[in-house]
Amino acid sequence: MIRKEESDVVFRATNGKWRAVVVEIARMHKTGRPVLVGTTSVEQSDSLSQQLQEAGIPHEVLNAKPENVEREAEIVAQSGRLGAVTIATNMAGRGTDIILGGNAEFMARLKLREMLMPRVVKPAEGLFVSVKKPPSKKTWKVWLVLFFGI
Repeated sequence: MIRKEESDVVFRATNGKWRAVVVEIARMHKTGRPVLVGTTSVEQSDSLSQQLQEAGIPHEVLNAKPENVEREAEIVAQSGRLGAVTIATNMAGRGTDIILGGNAEFMARLKLREMLMPRVVKPAEGLFVSVKKPPSKKTWKVWLVLFFGI
């Protein structure tokens, strides 16, 4: 696997960091690249989601909130699609694979179940397969905030 290691970016305040993250997400989203943003809390994921909404960037949020649990498998299955933006807390996702291009097989099964048994079937977990050919282009970037206390 080839991964481009970019320089870490350091900010004095949290607000500046998240504004820069939104700008970077918008840049990558315009190119059609799937973006996965990791946050350390539900509050951070909600705040970033609000900023992305204000910027007009479509996205999915994957965190520990009860209202997201039912769609968790679907969100993960589709987070590798062209232009997808997914915000995930470190407590969500539970180690499932993200398939570039999305998981068409999973979505077809889900749609079939919805048509045959509406309101009964929930997305099944563990239907993901590993990518046979690893993608040739990956990017890793760390965004840090330094707090200057007294």
